[in-house]
Amino acid sequence: MSIIFSEKFRTFSLHTNRSTYQMKISDMGYLLHVYYGERIKDEDLSYLITYYDRGFSPNPNQAGNDRTISLDVMPQEFSGTGAGDFRISSIEVENSDGSRVFEGKYAGHRIYKGKYKQHGLPGIRVNENDCVDKIREFTEKLQLSVTLEELGIKQEDIPWMAENCMKVSAAGISYHPVTFSKEEIEKLYHKAM
Repeated sequence: MSIIFSEKFRTFSLHTNRSTYQMKISDMGYLLHVYYGERIKDEDLSYLITYYDRGFSPNPNQAGNDRTISLDVMPQEFSGTGAGDFRISSIEVENSDGSRVFEGKYAGHRIYKGKYKQHGLPGIRVNENDCVDKIREFTEKLQLSVTLEELGIKQEDIPWMAENCMKVSAAGISYHPVTFSKEEIEKLYHKAM
């Protein structure tokens, strides 16, 4: 996975083999969610954020007369509390004066090369093939490795299961970085027999 910071656009782009996640530091210092989806080139996608007057939402004092900036509807990575953002706060704080106001703003960052050790937390360094083996090893250790056949599913059930998957999981499938067809889902079910 690569992490790229663009000073020009003030964006962070996190790339995997198949997907991209992008955040942007707004002019007022708020960290905004910009994009998650299929892998893209390094470009500023902040045009995806819509700004328009939302008469029902307050604007930060810093915005002055600009009515298009509202913390209540901006796609912030971390929602605040007591500072014009009326959504459920993603962080609860109690300040030294007893107040609970939180307005998270960008203060700085460091991007580390490679993986760094987080003391007290588990971690393994593997390549993409090792990961599959580690997951299999883990599920076997927990006695979770079960085939569809062992669950009572028959080969003739697979077309119905794939069709049902396309209906029931349509939203999840449509936002997944890899697009699956009904036939590909059937192949996955066949492999799991």
